Amino acid sequence: AVVSTQSGHYGRDLRMAAISEFEQDYSVLSADITAKIGRIPSLFGKEKHDLVGEVERLLEEAQDLIDQIEVEAHSASGDHRRQISTSVANYKRDYETHVKNLRKAKLSYTDEHEARNELLGAGGSEHKNTMMSNTERLERSSRRLDD
Repeated sequence: AVVSTQSGHYGRDLRMAAISEFEQDYSVLSADITAKIGRIPSLFGKEKHDLVGEVERLLEEAQDLIDQIEVEAHSASGDHRRQISTSVANYKRDYETHVKNLRKAKLSYTDEHEARNELLGAGGSEHKNTMMSNTERLERSSRRLDD
């Protein structure tokens, strides 16, 4: 009976160590995701696309870690199970925040600014050409009147 009690404690200790490691991994991964999402709005083109893809892969890894913690929580007992379940709920909220922030970063200010400048640049150029043409016409008409 003593051996089974010790192996039971040993198994629980291993699970708790695994959960602790998963939680540490998630914390590091979450910080990396936050930093990378923060960089996305300042990037353009392929560089932005590549970083978005990398963040999406990191989010998949984060989801896997949350799932692993949740699986380990099911084999925990009483207070440990409740504590881990609370942590898992927090990790899931954190994950959803990352997903929302990534979505916002994809549609960031730089894209809006770039699109606006492109539209205004094209429109501004056409407007400038029209104004120049009208000014030239007025000058020709004025010269004819002066002659």
